[in-house]
Amino acid sequence: MDIAKSAAKYEIRKSLRQEELQKIFEYTASIFDEIMIDDFLFTDCECDQCQKARGDKTWADYRCSLMIKVGRQRILKPARAARHPALARWSFWLAADVQPAATEVGVNTKRRV
Repeated sequence: MDIAKSAAKYEIRKSLRQEELQKIFEYTASIFDEIMIDDFLFTDCECDQCQKARGDKTWADYRCSLMIKVGRQRILKPARAARHPALARWSFWLAADVQPAATEVGVNTKRRV
């Protein structure tokens, strides 16, 4: 199985996927004070719906804004609701390689919840 292609099919743009993420982080934050988020949490989907959603933005701009929104609304906010204070840390070790796939580690890691 091609992991990169299967990851692209996750389509984080879909609200169902975002709800799944939120449940995972609510549960995880209820157990742990600190959550390390692997840099495989990204999107590189180019399906018709994503093309429509990006409008006239570049893929990088669209994906980064999507991941910032999802990170704040579906990861950080729910984690804080489950346990205050909680800290979500995005991994940096591969950041340069995945940046085109929109892991906005710099913005999201600075957000203390």
